[in-house]
Amino acid sequence: MNMLRKMAVAVAVVLLVGSVYAEYVPFKVSLTPAERLNVLNILPKEGNIITIQSVRRLEEELRLTVEEQVIMEFEIDPNTGNILNLTKPADNGGIKWDKVPEKEFTFGDLEKGVVVGALKKLDKQEKLPVYMLSIYEKFVGVE
Repeated sequence: MNMLRKMAVAVAVVLLVGSVYAEYVPFKVSLTPAERLNVLNILPKEGNIITIQSVRRLEEELRLTVEEQVIMEFEIDPNTGNILNLTKPADNGGIKWDKVPEKEFTFGDLEKGVVVGALKKLDKQEKLPVYMLSIYEKFVGVE
């Protein structure tokens, strides 16, 4: 009977540990090129080491590749690096945003938390622009 009791305790421990340590599921999100640039613009410029490392990973993941910039016909000022045709209409020399499809990204809790924190900060300050609504819905959800 003692052996049966030990086995029952072992099974209970395995079940308990299994329920406490559920499988980690990373955050997946699809973003358009414009959404990617908008996320990059709201990331904190300073913070603790964990935040800044997360910001760096987000910047590496979200920035547009040279190929994407060529496809969308970006015009870059060689002296400043600024985008010259950002505000022009697409049919009049502007950026062809629709030429590059949404791209799926996978982020850990830290990276997602940095973006969610920046979005919630803008929301709390009542400075969340309308063009950030789709990003807010994708990262935070609708409350």
